[in-house]
Amino acid sequence: MIRKMVLLTSATLAFSLAVLPGIWSGPAALAADSADVSGAAGSQSSAESEIRTQASAYEKAFEERDLDKIVSMWIPEGSYTGPFGKSAEGVAAIKEVYKDFFDTTGDAKISLKIDIESIKFIGDGTAIERGTISNTANPGKATRYTVVHVKRDGQWKIANAVEHIVHEPKQTVDDLGWLLGKWKAAGKDGQVDIDAELAANKKFIVLKFMAKTSDGIQHRDIQVVGVDPATGSVASWMFDSDGGVGKGYWFKDGKSWVVETVRNDGDGSRIVSTQVITPSGPEAYLWKAVDQAVDGIAIPDKSELKIEKIQ
Repeated sequence: MIRKMVLLTSATLAFSLAVLPGIWSGPAALAADSADVSGAAGSQSSAESEIRTQASAYEKAFEERDLDKIVSMWIPEGSYTGPFGKSAEGVAAIKEVYKDFFDTTGDAKISLKIDIESIKFIGDGTAIERGTISNTANPGKATRYTVVHVKRDGQWKIANAVEHIVHEPKQTVDDLGWLLGKWKAAGKDGQVDIDAELAANKKFIVLKFMAKTSDGIQHRDIQVVGVDPATGSVASWMFDSDGGVGKGYWFKDGKSWVVETVRNDGDGSRIVSTQVITPSGPEAYLWKAVDQAVDGIAIPDKSELKIEKIQ
């Protein structure tokens, strides 16, 4: 079953901020030099123990959906950045994101497992933690994270968390061969023609879209789908006729492919959405867009559209 917003980016991570983490260039750069930072070994050992204890407390609070306990682990001005452009600044915004996630998951069981790979200290008051998070109650998705901890009033708190999905291994363009060919779809808002073919030594699929809205406006857009060598997973790059560009992250969820997209429109607007593509026999597939937001403002989901093969 497709989890809404992929359970806010992976059924387990969702906002695995507490020790979530991802990629933050500033601290990451400092971390490279952390081996040269002097400090008492005993003090750092104690601090590492405190951070690991906090990770365990976060696991428990997340599974119990204890919002107050979760946000108490952050500094008031803390920030979170997700893998698809969603972010929250300050504990009030962070708490709201957690709340939305828990509301979305409903009664689904969450059994969080945090695997800490490293904790590096920058002086006595800053630590950078990296690792992975998974939901053992819903295996198959994982999150890599980077968290920056700072010491405030004698306690270690989360200052910044960034995360991204660890995609399923061994994905190739061949897994999307059913997209090849010529397709057509029509709905109340207009119609679209799609031409998909292999390109660049069969390493990529290029999809050309010719869309016409019900009010007569035409769009000619291009999407290139292939394996991102940086992650080894399927990704897509979008180029709109209005000058917009974007990137999508693909992974399978049962029979469907879920595509998390971040795009900047030609006017600079930032658009995030989750697209769900489900094959329906050899001659058709279903497409819908959910959890859409423009510059942080939610917009309605799009109705499911059936796209049929014509050649």
